[in-house]
Amino acid sequence: MKKTNRYLSFLLLLLLIGVTSSCIKDDYTPESKEKANVYVKLNTRANDDNFLTNEGIKTVRLILVQEGQVIINHLFSVNTDSEEETFSILGIPAQNTDFYAVVNEASVNQNFDSYATGSRFDASAFKGTLLSANFPATYSDIANSGLPMAGELLQQYISDGFSVTIPVTRAIARIDLNITNNSGADLPITSVDFGAFFTNQTPLFSQENLGSTSYSSHSFEETETINKGGDHTFIYYLYESRAGNNAYTVGLNNGQYKPIAIKKTENNQPIDELLRNQILRINATVNESEIEVNNLQVVIAPWEENNVTVPPFE
Repeated sequence: MKKTNRYLSFLLLLLLIGVTSSCIKDDYTPESKEKANVYVKLNTRANDDNFLTNEGIKTVRLILVQEGQVIINHLFSVNTDSEEETFSILGIPAQNTDFYAVVNEASVNQNFDSYATGSRFDASAFKGTLLSANFPATYSDIANSGLPMAGELLQQYISDGFSVTIPVTRAIARIDLNITNNSGADLPITSVDFGAFFTNQTPLFSQENLGSTSYSSHSFEETETINKGGDHTFIYYLYESRAGNNAYTVGLNNGQYKPIAIKKTENNQPIDELLRNQILRINATVNESEIEVNNLQVVIAPWEENNVTVPPFE
């Protein structure tokens, strides 16, 4: 597998020729401007060990802004059975352009149609849009709408043959909890119980100020039985979290296995945050009466290999 960029990306190819699968005509184009055609290509699959099927691209909202005005706002729907999709927007003025992309906006019950063509664009308000729906979530919860992502690329001059890559960062984090059953018997898991580090909201784009954020504990109901000597991985998603080092704990079965602190690998200190576009991997062992977490297996890492690019990975 070839190395990829830190962020999930898709490539917007700006060409004057090509074959496309769908087409939009811009009705806002000033007649005095030289025109360019925008071709949007994206892969819907990621070629790495971190990517899970439900995490792919379902929709892409593309907003183009010139001189502070919206010239294009369109929601592209992606055929999830295909590996690659191509779209086109015709007749864009050939000048400096700001590109904004939102992936899978339905995953957070958002709709950005209000940024109408011809209207003034408030970038700060757009990027600060608070997401507050549908998370925390399990892997099965995201099957239909995927994960929310957003990105921008500013002051790009559209001309013949020009291309750009927009880095699109997930607005959520992921927890991979692998449990090995050393209890001496089959182990029914009725709940996975985390501490008070689940936030109620997050901005669309990463910001220092998360707004009026509150934190609470969260228990995921489960119906999994781990065979004696076996293991199982539970996948969860949450908005980014900066809850401090006393909040990050994990327990099982509504108190049957008491919560224990999740600590950093490098210094054995409690975790104090879990940011967007990160994966927290935990390997836990359940013995007869307690949970043990092997700190050498607790990893917080960027989702850096889950990338979508066109052309293929470099």
